[in-house]
Amino acid sequence: MTISNKNSVVFSRVFLLIVGILYFVNYIYANVLPDMLSLRPNDVLDGLQIWKLLTFPFTPGTVEAMLLFAITFYFISPKLEEIVDQFRYPSWLFLLSILHGCAMTLIFWKTDVVIAGMEGVSFFILTLYLFMKPKSMVEFLKFPPLSTVLFTAGLIFLWFGLKIVNVTGGINTQFIPQFSSALFGITLGALIYLQIRLASNHRNRNRLDRYDSDLKVPRPEELSVALISNAKLKKQYRTLEDELETEMYSLLSDDPAENEEKLNDILDKIASNGKDSLSPYENRFLEEYSKQL
Repeated sequence: MTISNKNSVVFSRVFLLIVGILYFVNYIYANVLPDMLSLRPNDVLDGLQIWKLLTFPFTPGTVEAMLLFAITFYFISPKLEEIVDQFRYPSWLFLLSILHGCAMTLIFWKTDVVIAGMEGVSFFILTLYLFMKPKSMVEFLKFPPLSTVLFTAGLIFLWFGLKIVNVTGGINTQFIPQFSSALFGITLGALIYLQIRLASNHRNRNRLDRYDSDLKVPRPEELSVALISNAKLKKQYRTLEDELETEMYSLLSDDPAENEEKLNDILDKIASNGKDSLSPYENRFLEEYSKQL
């Protein structure tokens, strides 16, 4: 169970519409965009056409690349935008496109390949959301809801299958840069997720350290004799540790994905046992979470 804020997914819808219009214009005017927007490494290094480091994703790529982009941005990108937040998310994709363009230019600068399409961006979004919300469900058309893992695997299988079908006479000159773009998006998505998890764990450790310093709880070795001889004191000490850990549950995390996971657990508990089954800390978490909506 999740709470959706429709106002937080404006960018994904608008971006999909803008790119769709560009693709339609390119179709109407007989493929005019590739020469203007696509990335040729020699154009950047020799002709100083720096803007193409950012514009190449807006160039219509292969059919499978456009299909991958459309499905990803319609079904997955809004969900990821809700987690990241509507202001940080466009910045991430902007920086991703520039970094992607620079990497592809350095890798293929002595070749005549043309780099175009949203494959790098699409695979970045799919990978990051897969790691952040592997247990969530995706509603795709009228099919039964699919888990994120199955949905992503099916989409990648479709993309790769169409890619193989379009390759004639072995691996052509465009297959390698397109596959490299996909690999770049997957790698960067995994690295960003790893950075998010490490930062979240570091914040949680700092928060626990602050609680420990405020409570003035004796260390276990200071109570060793008493704990051995006094079972009641030992029980009280363990109860205090449990209460501290439970109280931490009521605090909002700086990681939106962690907050949403807590919220889902609480909503599931309400659905199963009723609102009266919630602890004071869970009620406090709901109050703090509702203030952010």
